[in-house]
Amino acid sequence: MQKQVTYITIFIVVIILFYQTYSYSWPIPTIPHSGVTKCYDNEKEISCPKPGEAFYGQSGNYIINPKSYTKLDENGNDLPDDAKIWVMVRDNVTELIWKNYSKPHEAANEYT
Repeated sequence: MQKQVTYITIFIVVIILFYQTYSYSWPIPTIPHSGVTKCYDNEKEISCPKPGEAFYGQSGNYIINPKSYTKLDENGNDLPDDAKIWVMVRDNVTELIWKNYSKPHEAANEYT
């Protein structure tokens, strides 16, 4: 019994040390806004309520991390919004970069 308690204690200590060491080294992902801008009561759309009013706190009350994208060239350089040709798109909220496929079948032929 004593040996089992010792192993459990060691396991817990290792988990705590791992958490403290590595949990802060990874960036916390930013979540883009849902895109919802309207508010609702139990039956219909309403104007978005103010703090303290019934139904306050819906997605329509907040615009946090609005969607934002940047077109990129083949080297990953920013392009103007009105660029007609681009190779990739960067999601400025999540910092993910997406390859732009001009033909649907191209996506099946490339692995990264």
